[in-house]
Amino acid sequence: MSTVMIQIGYGIRILEHEWPLHGGYKTVIWPRPLRGSLAWFGEAASRFSKAREEVTKTKRSYDGVLGRHDALMKQLEDIQAKENVEKESLSAELESARAEAQTLKAQVQTMETQVQSLETQVQSLEARAQCSEEESKLHLAEVEKLQKERANSWALEKEKFLKSKDFDSLCLKKAVMYFDKGFDGCLAQFRANGYSEEEHVASFLDVEQTLADMPEDPVEGSSGRYILIAL
Repeated sequence: MSTVMIQIGYGIRILEHEWPLHGGYKTVIWPRPLRGSLAWFGEAASRFSKAREEVTKTKRSYDGVLGRHDALMKQLEDIQAKENVEKESLSAELESARAEAQTLKAQVQTMETQVQSLETQVQSLEARAQCSEEESKLHLAEVEKLQKERANSWALEKEKFLKSKDFDSLCLKKAVMYFDKGFDGCLAQFRANGYSEEEHVASFLDVEQTLADMPEDPVEGSSGRYILIAL
């Protein structure tokens, strides 16, 4: 039995027929009813071959498209991975910035509290300074008043002392001392300059008589002060 295979599309249909052999050569004798069928099968095989070539081309084109698609998908995955990394980095930076902002906000609040405390202290110091200034003014006025009272008291006491007997007695004692010391000094100067009592006799001078002639009450001089006359 000889076998003739005709491929149609992706399937295979097998036609079986017994062929007689003559002289060692295989002679194919087609029955008359099969000739039309074989012609149809030949045309169909040609069409199927062309269709197969088209399918092969289409498959190759499809494989190329799939390859480009895979490459594009890989690029897309790489881009998405980079974007995810950048997104994570940006998220971390954003969280860090938020934390830093919270820290700065807390520092600002602390500084505002300190400023308010300092303002309160400054106001308190200003109030105390104002009170101290007023107290200083009062103390200064009191000191000036005391100084005036002291000056007035000193003037009154001085005037009272100048009019007292104690002042008169003191002046008398000073005058006697000045007269005594001055007279003795004059005599000493006479002696030192060679004027002896033997050569220059002054028997008319009498100190006791001079003291006896001094008045008991003081006499007012031209300067307005009380002086003692001691001649």
